[in-house]
Amino acid sequence: MFSGSVDTTIRVWNIGSKPDLESSESVMVLEGHKDLVFGLKYYMEILYSASLDQTIRTWDLESGKCVHAYDFASSVPEFRVDFSVRSGELLFLISSTDYTINSWSMQSGKIMKSFVGHKNEIRSLIISGSETHLFSGSADRTIRKWDLRT
Repeated sequence: MFSGSVDTTIRVWNIGSKPDLESSESVMVLEGHKDLVFGLKYYMEILYSASLDQTIRTWDLESGKCVHAYDFASSVPEFRVDFSVRSGELLFLISSTDYTINSWSMQSGKIMKSFVGHKNEIRSLIISGSETHLFSGSADRTIRKWDLRT
């Protein structure tokens, strides 16, 4: 299990056989972000993290080292992100100050699709459990549902 924190770290946890968290222990601390860590995705033996420092980092869990940092500070001043896997491809869904959401492919490094419709700052992104839809909340007082399959 993984957790991101306001102290800028990511912790790797060994969850014991008991259902309570008191039997859990932190077995590794990953350091590298410079602000709150708010998003984590474990996919194909790699951990991805998103932070308010406007970076997405990939982590080698054997060494505990960051192996790559994607910096979105120059292009996305207001940063919200969620992760999705579509057809075996990892996508970052990133909101921008132009009120759009871009689906960015980690493998190709390109924007795959843009979602346009909000009229103010996007404050939250969440992907459905089936990873078929994206929900976004905005300061324009709307929640939108986007189809990730098309």
